[in-house]
Amino acid sequence: MNATFQPFEVVFAKIAEIILMLILLLIAGCGCSDSSTSATSGRPSDAVAAGQLQDELFDYAINNLNRLEEFNSGQMPRQIVKQIEEQARIQQSPPQRRGDALLATWPEPEMLLQIINRLNQWVRSQKPPPDWKLDPMVATLPEPLKELSLVRDLGKLEFVRYDGFALREVVWLRDVSDWARGNELDDVDRAKRLFDWTVRNIQLEGDPADPGGESAGWIPQVPWETLYFGRGTAMERAWVFVLLARQQGLDAAVLALGESPSETPPTPWVVAILSQGELYLFDPALGLPIPAPDGIKLGGDGQLDIHPATLAQVVGDDALLRRLDVDPSRPYPVNSGNLKRIVALVEASPTYLACRMGLIQSRLAGQQRMVLSAAPTAEVERLKACAHVTDAQLWTLPYETLLRRSRLGPERIRQRLIALLPFYAVPSAPLRKGRMLYLGGKFTGPQGATAEFQKARPSNQGLLQAERQLAAVHYDMTLPLIEKLPAEQRQRAQQQARQQAAERARLETAFLVRAKQNASYWLGLIASERANYPSAIDYFFQRTLIASLGGPWTHGAKYNLARAYEASNEREKAVELYRSDTTSPAYHGNLLRARWLQSIKNAPSKPDFPQVVFSAKTMAVGNWAAGAKKRLKIR
Repeated sequence: MNATFQPFEVVFAKIAEIILMLILLLIAGCGCSDSSTSATSGRPSDAVAAGQLQDELFDYAINNLNRLEEFNSGQMPRQIVKQIEEQARIQQSPPQRRGDALLATWPEPEMLLQIINRLNQWVRSQKPPPDWKLDPMVATLPEPLKELSLVRDLGKLEFVRYDGFALREVVWLRDVSDWARGNELDDVDRAKRLFDWTVRNIQLEGDPADPGGESAGWIPQVPWETLYFGRGTAMERAWVFVLLARQQGLDAAVLALGESPSETPPTPWVVAILSQGELYLFDPALGLPIPAPDGIKLGGDGQLDIHPATLAQVVGDDALLRRLDVDPSRPYPVNSGNLKRIVALVEASPTYLACRMGLIQSRLAGQQRMVLSAAPTAEVERLKACAHVTDAQLWTLPYETLLRRSRLGPERIRQRLIALLPFYAVPSAPLRKGRMLYLGGKFTGPQGATAEFQKARPSNQGLLQAERQLAAVHYDMTLPLIEKLPAEQRQRAQQQARQQAAERARLETAFLVRAKQNASYWLGLIASERANYPSAIDYFFQRTLIASLGGPWTHGAKYNLARAYEASNEREKAVELYRSDTTSPAYHGNLLRARWLQSIKNAPSKPDFPQVVFSAKTMAVGNWAAGAKKRLKIR
């Protein structure tokens, strides 16, 4: 069963009739209640004082914002399909009549709508802070970006639909940053942990040749999508890393390189963390910090521990950059001569500048605290004071992403909506809930991410059964029409209807297959986070690479499998894996990691746990797997 399904993107490009996806509702249980958990009550009695009423409205919104994974959103598949059908209808409409393309790609859970409604009831009694003013950096935006509605409305107190997604994004960023940082207190050590989490959890996608074109393969993502889907380009990785650092009180910016202060925008290069006047460098495309002179060593967990170089060190010594050359034919694209003009790009997405978000942040305390606002002008001044920084500007990528998304055509909107359906392909949407629980750091127990991901992994026999049931449903739907045909036409019509029903069922079952692929891979990430490396190896190798040859997580699974071997003191296997994934967008960084890992001497090389045993039959499947037994010496 596993080898018969084509990659997700190829399969759904073949779907000509969007109405077929209504069958998904039979699987996803769309008739169920929109919420499996009661919302925290926020409805006051008539006798409650006005102040208490406003407090309860605010508490309702924030309490439920922090527990969104508890709400089942049973109507979401129906809403997604409805929006897909709507885009099919308006495809021929003029662009100005197509509505809000940005929000069209994001069906809203009912609870998210309720949260925005409660916040709007609360904010009607609030006044703008007397010291609030629009940050002067907004005036530096190019004209098209200034005209975004989110930019024009920064001074308004009324919450808009987009704010719900932005608030949920910040909750995820806060939660991830809190558990991914570990117990580190030092700024740079915390940044290293957050960067490492970003690299392991966001599979690197190649940058599209034409990121703004309607025909480009990759749709630019906002950070919550990068977190939710677990994949993104180098700059989308950088964006998430910068925002994770913000939640931990760290100043982070993207450093860009330019020849001269011309109209040509500088080219983004690395993310820099500011600590005690120095800028420490992390390359999101390599998936590695740029190492300091003595920055490569073996950590206590057996994995490489790379201490980042500072900008001053790199500017003063080109040899630090030349260590990033793989060989003469594959050099690192930056040298010290490129560092004559360095521009620091400051992240300040529209919602972080909005007055209404500052109001929320000022009322949050304890575990509910999260960073909802930014002060780019002040950050620019801090960055300009750093040695070798020529200029500091507002990073336009967040605004450009919103602009491009607002201009998506119906076909691209449908593509993005279809990508959401696997999260609802099993009753009670365990993949969706499991992903949110994982981001919240809730891994184990009956209500943890592990339990939910397991529910999203039907057996191969279950997948076959689901395909047969869907085929039967499709065929039965055609019987009333077939029975009306003349007798001499019925047999041929029945044969065609069976063939069409089987093809439709195969396409629709691919939603279940994709959900299972995601769940298996993410279970491997959970095992890695818990240092259960035998389990991680099993999920990445057996249940991801072998079960889904050429599947959506091939690059991420090979990288994380190598990291699991690294942590298990099996460096030879890790090195071989890093070198094997020749088509990965992260291949350059993987080769460097393999080289540095191999260069470390006197480290233990034997595992301290039994090796996972795979059958010879399983190992023989596929080109990569066929050689794995020999190369990796797996019994």
